[in-house]
Amino acid sequence: MKHLPHTKHMALRTGCVALLAPLLFSCGGDAKRASQVVATVNGREITVMQLNQALQSAGVRDVNAETRKRALDSLTAEELLVQAALDRKIDRDASFVQALERSKRQLLAQFYAERAIYPKTVVTTAEISDYYNRVPSAPRSPPFP
Repeated sequence: MKHLPHTKHMALRTGCVALLAPLLFSCGGDAKRASQVVATVNGREITVMQLNQALQSAGVRDVNAETRKRALDSLTAEELLVQAALDRKIDRDASFVQALERSKRQLLAQFYAERAIYPKTVVTTAEISDYYNRVPSAPRSPPFP
């Protein structure tokens, strides 16, 4: 793996993509946009959908060329780390597999709760009043101003 030449090439590619990204965001319908490639890292594609998800996960509200560039740089760095981990077969390491299984179980439980339990949980005003009447020590207002 050639680190220095690849790094320069990646920086050039990322810069070009950052300049072209606004054009990609203004093209076509949603299905077409979701599969558009904004960068390629050692043959692996980063799509507009991945870029948009990264921006949303980071809580970016003001999306502009600079925030897109930073998100794309982050996705590129992440892809390089993933590729290095796969090259070293870390995905087959016992501790990784155990951690992955734990995360999978937690996500399954979370998704189920969000879809099946939380939407059906409705607390009425009467129930809230009853709770405060039964538990006099419960705080009646938030502890902050």
